[in-house]
Amino acid sequence: MKFLGSKKGDIDNSVWLSNSDLMAGLMIIFLFISIGFIREKAPEVVGTQDYVLNYLSYTDNLENDIDEKLKDEFTDQEKKEWQLEIIPEENLIRFNAPDVMFSKSNFELSDRFKTIINAFFPRYIKVLSKFGSLVSEIRIEGHTSSEWKDETNQIAYIKNMVLSQERTISVLNESLNSLTKFNLSEKEINWAFDKVSASGLSSRSLIKNIDGSENSIKSRRVEFRYVLNETEKVNFIKSELKKNGKN
Repeated sequence: MKFLGSKKGDIDNSVWLSNSDLMAGLMIIFLFISIGFIREKAPEVVGTQDYVLNYLSYTDNLENDIDEKLKDEFTDQEKKEWQLEIIPEENLIRFNAPDVMFSKSNFELSDRFKTIINAFFPRYIKVLSKFGSLVSEIRIEGHTSSEWKDETNQIAYIKNMVLSQERTISVLNESLNSLTKFNLSEKEINWAFDKVSASGLSSRSLIKNIDGSENSIKSRRVEFRYVLNETEKVNFIKSELKKNGKN
């Protein structure tokens, strides 16, 4: 290293300039290394992003396909007679005829509702089972109004919770029994038993009128909700990112 000048200040200044030159040289070296890494890895990373996006687009299309197939499976006449409503944005089918399904404050299914379940549920399973692991769960949900004669809101909620649980178990039992009466394969039946659960929700999810008041009739309902396997999507993305050394 050659110093210029004879004064102390000149020597310090010369050393500073030399160190600056050294750092500039190192930065150029690191720049070339970075460019080489990017040239090597960029296509791989971009390719992974495209693959993940294509996968998510594919599963979104499958979800839309479920909705369309469920709409097509049941005729307009059946939907009207059963008071069946398909709500695709919530992945559910709702039965809106409480007096047809149960007697008030009773958990036993009416003969009419048993007939409806036997006509509905096997076909519902036949559609959903075609999508395999994309469907992680099928929930039978029972809902009540907030009413219970001469009881406080708290006691009414508890009693309605018990009632909604008993009703969903009744629906679950009839639904699963209906599978053996329909032309389903053993694989489809086993798939259904592995996916179906029952949840009584009391008055947690009331249906309101336009003015915000409770619609006690519509709030008393049974819903069949399919749950999509979001965990499978997340695990897929994680595995793809790990392949490229990302956490």
